[in-house]
Amino acid sequence: MAAEHGDDVCVLLPAYNEGETVADVITGFHNQGLDNVLVVDGDSEDETVAVAREAGARVVEQRGEGKGQAVREAVTEHVDSRYILMADADATYEPTDAPALLEPLQEGEAEHTIGNRFADMQSGAMTRLNRLGNRLINRAFRLVHGSDFQDILSGYRAFTADSFRRLTLTADGFGIETEMAVECAKNEIPVTVVPITYLPRPSGSNTNLKPVRDGGIIFLELYRKAKTSNPLFYFGSVGTLALIVGTSLAGFVIYRFLFWRRQSRGVSPGERRGDSARRSIADFRVFGGYDTLSTPRSNWANRACRAPESWLTVDYGVSDLIREQVSAHRFSPYQ
Repeated sequence: MAAEHGDDVCVLLPAYNEGETVADVITGFHNQGLDNVLVVDGDSEDETVAVAREAGARVVEQRGEGKGQAVREAVTEHVDSRYILMADADATYEPTDAPALLEPLQEGEAEHTIGNRFADMQSGAMTRLNRLGNRLINRAFRLVHGSDFQDILSGYRAFTADSFRRLTLTADGFGIETEMAVECAKNEIPVTVVPITYLPRPSGSNTNLKPVRDGGIIFLELYRKAKTSNPLFYFGSVGTLALIVGTSLAGFVIYRFLFWRRQSRGVSPGERRGDSARRSIADFRVFGGYDTLSTPRSNWANRACRAPESWLTVDYGVSDLIREQVSAHRFSPYQ
C-alpha cells in the first residue's frame, strides 16, 4: 500500500559509495508514492551522485563528514516537509515498509517511529558479532535510560520535523541513531516501534560500518548521554568504580602486611632487619634505582652516587648492607 500524504514526506538517504544500490532504493520509494527523495552524499568516490540524480532524486553534497552530520545538515537546511523518513541507501531496507513507519506519525499516535530489524531479519543480513553488539547496546539502553525501543541502532525510522528540532544532537558518525533514541527518551517524545524486514547487502556493495570501532563509539555515546538523562546512574557508576579501585588497593596493602607478619613469626630481630634491608634494595632496583644507576644520563643517579656517607646512614645496622649494594653499582658520570 502506498504511503498517504506523500507530498508531506521527505525520504532522507545519507549515502557514501552506494552507487551499486542507490538507484534501486530511490525507485522503490517512488513506487510507494514518495517522490521527494533527498540523497546527502558524503563525497563518494564512486558514481553515487550521478546514479542518484539519474534515478530522480534530489542530491546535495555534504559539507562535513559522517552520517550524523549529514542528517543534521539535511533536516535543518534542505528539508521543508512535515515528515521525514530516514533510511540507508544500501538496499537493506524494504521501501514497502515505509507506510507502516509513517502511519503512526500521520495519525498523530507518535512523533518518532523506529523500524525493528529483529522482527524479520533475513539470513545473512547481520553477522553474529553485529547481532551480539546490537543486543548488548539495546540492553544497555534499557538499563541506563529506562525505555525499550527494541532496536535503537536501526537506520530505518520516521519522525516529524518539529520533534527533530527538539533533539540535542551532536554525533557525527553512526552514533546518530543512538543519540536520537536517547533524546527521545529524555524529552519524552512519543515513540512507536514498527516491525520491518532487514535484508542482506546485495553483492558488489560494501558496508561502511566498522563493528568494533563504531560499537565502542556507540557505547561511549550511551554513557555520555546518561550524564544528563540519568545522572544517578552516571555518577553512581563513577563512584562505584572509584570504590572498587580503592578497595582493591586497600586489600593489597592489608594482604602484604599480613603476609609479612606471617613470614616474620619465629624470625630473630636481626634477621628481620636484614630482610627489610633486602626488600628496600629490591624496591630501589624495581622503582628505577638499578636501571637509573646504569644510565649515565641520569643526574639523579650521579648525585646519589656522590652522596656523603650521612646520606646512607640508617638505624639498626641496615646502612652497611645498602652501602654495599650502592657501591657495587657506582659508576663514573662520564663513562
